[in-house]
Amino acid sequence: MSVLYDDIFEGLIDGIHAFESGLVNAALYILEDTLIKTDQFYEENGIHHESRINIQMQLAKVYIWLRQFQKAVDILKSALESSPENVPVLYRLFLLYSDAYPNEKMALKVYLRAESVMKENGSLDCNHRIYKNFVTRGEKIKCKRQSFFMFKDDTEEIDKQNLMKQLPIEILSNIFSMLDPKSLINLLLTCKGWRSTILESPHLIGAFTLSRDITFKKLQSYLRLFDQKVSTSEIILDKLSIAFNSRDELPLMKLLLSSGLRSKSLNIEIREAIQPQICTLIKESKPLLFTQQTHLSITIEKEAQSISFVDNILPMMTNLQTLYISFRNLSSPKQKSSSPLIDLPRLRFLNIKNEGKHDQVERFVSALTIHNVESLTIDTRSTNIFLKCIRTANKLKHLKMRMIPIELFLYDFMIEGRPGYERVKELETLEFDTCPSSVDHIFGPRVQFKEFNNLRVLKFRNSQITVTTIEAFFKTCKKSLKELD
Repeated sequence: MSVLYDDIFEGLIDGIHAFESGLVNAALYILEDTLIKTDQFYEENGIHHESRINIQMQLAKVYIWLRQFQKAVDILKSALESSPENVPVLYRLFLLYSDAYPNEKMALKVYLRAESVMKENGSLDCNHRIYKNFVTRGEKIKCKRQSFFMFKDDTEEIDKQNLMKQLPIEILSNIFSMLDPKSLINLLLTCKGWRSTILESPHLIGAFTLSRDITFKKLQSYLRLFDQKVSTSEIILDKLSIAFNSRDELPLMKLLLSSGLRSKSLNIEIREAIQPQICTLIKESKPLLFTQQTHLSITIEKEAQSISFVDNILPMMTNLQTLYISFRNLSSPKQKSSSPLIDLPRLRFLNIKNEGKHDQVERFVSALTIHNVESLTIDTRSTNIFLKCIRTANKLKHLKMRMIPIELFLYDFMIEGRPGYERVKELETLEFDTCPSSVDHIFGPRVQFKEFNNLRVLKFRNSQITVTTIEAFFKTCKKSLKELD
């Protein structure tokens, strides 16, 4: 008996020493083996070894470190079976349910059980520090959740009246949509017990929106919401916005990319020159946030050099279906460089807006290959950008132009013998918004226009248009036109 007794005690000491030295796997092996020996000791002597509960508590610490929270719960419950009034074990289980493995219902049940034990035995029978912390935290949960629990008779059974469970998903989603991101995160940090309900529904997870003013600390707080309930790589947000306007984006991008978060819609604003390390980080890691993105909106302001960032990320976004890109008041780059060829085979909707200088934007547009785009919106005063953008669009069904002369479209795409007709012959909707008239393109009576057999909708909004132009359009699409605005 004495040899086995001593082996168990030495195993506990070795396990504690290994864990404190950082040898977690070694500690796990030693403590599990020692726990088996305590079972053998019980079979031989009919009593539990006095170190058994300490071994189980140390083993629970190891499981928590390894993030095996359910095993930690099981081992602590096993310890309570042999010693149901052990306050330190109850406290360890309470901390587990409060922090690492959040479940406020279970944390409250454990506290109520410990509270009755401490009242019967008196606070002096247990560690005063444990008693003080236990009561302080337990009473907070008890006070906070008293409206969500009903106590039945003299039992300790608790029925959770969880509003999150009772309300339909659609109503919860509407509630979440009315909260700003900070309020939503604060709500869930305060009410950890609600998280399991929220995380069970991808619809509710998607209600989160990370706004453009997100910081490193805010992103950390957001990621902590999910604890071990769900892998962050499984989360798909409704919308994620990133604003590059300072020199502190590198830590934020590292955290964002390492989290594995994805979003249905990605919005990027660039107002300062982007650090080269960020471009390298994205290019080398090829995160799912970019490679599986289907909806992208980019705004580049002032820094023309930032177009190189777009050149880096777009080639990897082969699943992209919608792209909105805006260039505002770009400065002249110190070094002019050509953009690499960018093929977006699944792109269906493209919206390009340009304000100010055009050189770098023209180079970028020239590199785009958009064979399968069906809807194209172009807002620019540069006819070169318009013509270069549309050169590879062979399946257009909807075309909307702003600031482009109407006669330019007639001249390049509707006159017999001009190559542009093949790119727009399948058009079903054609819109001109705030488009001027051009004196550079005047058509005589002998000019032959191609017919548009599929054009059903023709719109002119706030545009200058001549009678000759109206007649030309009427001749080309009179057989199919159903709506003229």
